[in-house]
Amino acid sequence: MATLDDVINRVAGLLNIKGAGQTLSAEDADVIRQVARSVIDELSLSDIMSFPDEDDIPAEALIALAQRITVDCATDFGTTLEALAASGVTKMGSENRLRRISQDTEADNFVVPMAAF
Repeated sequence: MATLDDVINRVAGLLNIKGAGQTLSAEDADVIRQVARSVIDELSLSDIMSFPDEDDIPAEALIALAQRITVDCATDFGTTLEALAASGVTKMGSENRLRRISQDTEADNFVVPMAAF
């Protein structure tokens, strides 16, 4: 499992505002956190994937969620959507990955009622 702080650090790395071993500024972390919570709400309302606990984010969703948040943070940190797309980070691509992860998770948790046997 991952936490929202793990996601925020991944976003900072994708935006090149934090290098390996560096600490993200509190101001930058707050901006990303605000956008992250908005994106998480949007993903839930759109029935793409729900994250009921920000300290219990499925590890398999970490990268796709970080990429989705990065798209919405890009202009705040001087990164263009074209530059992100050139590195394979797009809103549509990340949302599609999150949908697949959500469907796989639901399938893994599917319980067949005993009456079916």
